[in-house]
Amino acid sequence: SRRSEALEKRAFDALQRSLETTGTGAASGALAMAVGVLEERALWHPLVALYKRALEAPGLAGAKAETHLALGMLYRDRIGDPLKACEQWRRSLELDPSNGKAFAALESWYRDSGDWEPLLVIYETDAAFATDASHKAARFAAMADIRREQLGDAAGAAADLKRAMEARGVTEPDLAIKYDEALASAGKWAELVERLLARAGATASPAAAAGLSIKAADVLAEKLADLDRAEKLYEAAREHAMHPAEPLLGLERVYRKQARFDRLVPV
Repeated sequence: SRRSEALEKRAFDALQRSLETTGTGAASGALAMAVGVLEERALWHPLVALYKRALEAPGLAGAKAETHLALGMLYRDRIGDPLKACEQWRRSLELDPSNGKAFAALESWYRDSGDWEPLLVIYETDAAFATDASHKAARFAAMADIRREQLGDAAGAAADLKRAMEARGVTEPDLAIKYDEALASAGKWAELVERLLARAGATASPAAAAGLSIKAADVLAEKLADLDRAEKLYEAAREHAMHPAEPLLGLERVYRKQARFDRLVPV
């Protein structure tokens, strides 16, 4: 009836005025009460207006991040406007970079819509504020996956993987392999050689060290045309190579490139 609608309007006006005039506790209670009533009646656009007014309320200044989050959810779930929702979630993260719900909502939207550059931005920001080394490393690794698989940016992926390894403080095999692959895809051959040799020097297994040295020698011979250095690495790897034929085949390729046919030996 018109009478009940008028009473409801007056009640909401009173609740909204309280947002501007009361302290934090009272303002929070007033907002929660108004939100509950509007949600019960499925009055979504008035609820949008209420949240916007709450963002201006002095008594709710400390709750702006959560208010932006709630407004974003309202835009997405009830109004059907994901772009406005994303804007609210971005504002929430700006105010509170640790807001996991706002981060998850944005991450999901960016992935579903294939909007990779903004996704990289929120990953970068999240990594910057992360205090846990594993969390920080995971964000950098996720950025590397996006650059490699979605953007075709091997050099950027290599840089992110390097940051992931530095954040961890220890070299994880999976990250190390991905980093080597990214360097190869980016054509950073000299850096790849030094990486492989550093890993060879750090391992306690002679066979593993020999295998990494052979890989470095392969790059030197095939990509950098540094045959003298490749020959030395192949020779050094012969004693402990897991597959003795590998360094011998490498030496054969070197000798053929150098036309040193007198050095060829049967494998």
